[in-house]
Amino acid sequence: MPPARKHWIAIGILALGAMGLPSGCAPEPTRGAPSGTAGAGGSATCDARPPDLTDDGGGSSFPRDLPKTAEMHWLTQIGWGKAQTDRVCARGNQDPVARALCACPSVSSFDDMLRAFWPAGRTLEENYTFGVTYQSAGLASRVASVVNPAVVMMSIAPYDKGDAGGPRVELTDLAVSFTRGDQLVELMGIDIPNQRINFYLLAFGHPCHSSEGGCTATDVLGARIERDWSSWTLYQAEDIEDTGLSCLSCHQSEGPGKPRHFLMREFAFSWLHWGNVAETSRPIVCPGGGPRILLSPVPRPDATHVIPDLDGMFAHAHAGETHYAGIPVDAIINQRSGFRTSAGVQRMRAALMSRDGLPRSDNKEERFSIGEPYLFNTLGTITDQYCPNPTLTTWNNYRNSVLLERGLPVPYYQYDVIDTEAGAKARADYAGFLRDAKGSDALDILSPLMSEEVATGVGFFPSVDSDAPTIVRQMCVRCHTGTEDGSTRRARFDARNLDQLRPETMEAVMQRVQLPEGDPYLMPPRRSGHLPAWAIERIKAYFAGR
Repeated sequence: MPPARKHWIAIGILALGAMGLPSGCAPEPTRGAPSGTAGAGGSATCDARPPDLTDDGGGSSFPRDLPKTAEMHWLTQIGWGKAQTDRVCARGNQDPVARALCACPSVSSFDDMLRAFWPAGRTLEENYTFGVTYQSAGLASRVASVVNPAVVMMSIAPYDKGDAGGPRVELTDLAVSFTRGDQLVELMGIDIPNQRINFYLLAFGHPCHSSEGGCTATDVLGARIERDWSSWTLYQAEDIEDTGLSCLSCHQSEGPGKPRHFLMREFAFSWLHWGNVAETSRPIVCPGGGPRILLSPVPRPDATHVIPDLDGMFAHAHAGETHYAGIPVDAIINQRSGFRTSAGVQRMRAALMSRDGLPRSDNKEERFSIGEPYLFNTLGTITDQYCPNPTLTTWNNYRNSVLLERGLPVPYYQYDVIDTEAGAKARADYAGFLRDAKGSDALDILSPLMSEEVATGVGFFPSVDSDAPTIVRQMCVRCHTGTEDGSTRRARFDARNLDQLRPETMEAVMQRVQLPEGDPYLMPPRRSGHLPAWAIERIKAYFAGR
């Protein structure tokens, strides 16, 4: 018998964000998409199996190979399987994601998906590069850590100048982000003919959900989640804009019509959370002519401070595995992740510029301002802590600007975000930790590895000393900025202008924030953060006094 399913109560009368329906926004018109190409609706001839459905307990059908999560509820309400992928492909996008996934590839694993993007195979630093991060601001931010890092892969291709002369110019037109635990893959494609960045989400099914015992924690957080896929569906950012999986609330946070960005908060040396921490073991001169410090993940005679060996922790957690996210574990440990990933931004800009001729080597054109808009001062955060008279001034100033004003999660000021007793157990024996885990929900299993202090610091919980307007702005403004397309449900709640809220909107907000933890219409969505009871009461009192 299949495992028992949760029954959700759909609150259809509420008119606020993160609803599992498309916004109705259409992508911008596509220029120059040749008919008959894979990027122009090639999936229409694909031989796709119909989804295997089960009754969810409320009289509606739900694919058996999906987890019963809010995210999958939103996605299946939009569409699942071939029909939804065909809708994406019919738009004729000319980027590597559309060209590969609209050509009917056989995809039953993460490696199969990578082969669709790199059919001739991958060679590190020749046609692809990657970075690994032990704290993420992406969709998997609450489950990413040193035991379950996020991996970002990027394509590398030479620009064809038509001759053999001149310096080599490299382009990046594809980025893939994956974290175990979510049955989701974040994708970014550069549409060179239209000079546009397209964002996608690939969701996949897994047969462990329809097995007699259901999935285990090892199934969803171990190597098996990268193989044995039973289905997959492609969504474009425009399809999911009115859900809690919105790409553009972060990648186009300034609002519609503004530049889309490749996000990497820790963009410049030195890096706190990107792999190969040993790369940062260089002498640093403290501000104001202070002493020189040297941080090292391993003891050495000239080190002034020993910092956490994140790469060693990852290697220990995954001892016995040869690959993680399709990459050899040894390569992950040795990769200069921060450097390789940040270098990709110029290659992406070069790709956008390549339509109009040879990209300049200093490609910093303002019309392609695609880099991180809220750069994190990692070096300042490090010197604040490790130089004489330690403070957190740099980090606090950044946090106030980016988290409290814009609602965007921020990097933590320390290297390791795992700081609980459960986290220590996971670091010591990750395989055993997963075997002992109750259930298979990645968020339930991994979010407790992060203490309340860390979760509050990066933005998942509000601060106890914050007033109600600050709490609402921090926890809600990322998706409710007042700049959304007016046809979306999210646009009906402007978290920046609480003094203009109508009584019925405040009532709807209070209903949404008090829904049960597993309800798909809970606000904020679980993957974005959590409002404790005291915060809900503070908001309720504020609304009552209006």
